[in-house]
Amino acid sequence: MSVKPEADILITGASSGIGLQLALDYANQGLQVIACGQNQERLAALSAQSNNIQTLAFNVTDLAATQAAFDSLAVIPKLIILNAGTCEYIDNGHVDTALFKRVFDVNVFGLLHCVEAMQHVLVTKVSWSLLVQLQVTFLCREQKLTVHRKRHLAI
Repeated sequence: MSVKPEADILITGASSGIGLQLALDYANQGLQVIACGQNQERLAALSAQSNNIQTLAFNVTDLAATQAAFDSLAVIPKLIILNAGTCEYIDNGHVDTALFKRVFDVNVFGLLHCVEAMQHVLVTKVSWSLLVQLQVTFLCREQKLTVHRKRHLAI
């Protein structure tokens, strides 16, 4: 999608959760928002809710796609919110390294891909703000089932 030359805010992870709500809240205040995510259908539904929201679809785990997305912007907004993230659960305490890799690819390396893709602009830009939502959290929860107990770990 072609992005308008001027926007006030860019938000990654805007196709759901906190990022989606931030995009709506800022747009409802009259600010121009670039909502980024990988799910084009959800982004289309989001942009249909406000004329102040334009979308940019890419996957932060793909450095080339992230670079191409940021290169497509005529101007980097003054406020950038790097919010893309994911959460998966480990059942019964069985560690699965592939699961950890998927979470780190989005929550850590995806964030770094965004910073790398923008760094040449950020060092020359006079005024900008970067907010980072970095979360690699380990949560244990117990869920009572009728027959047995099941343990979950979220990262």
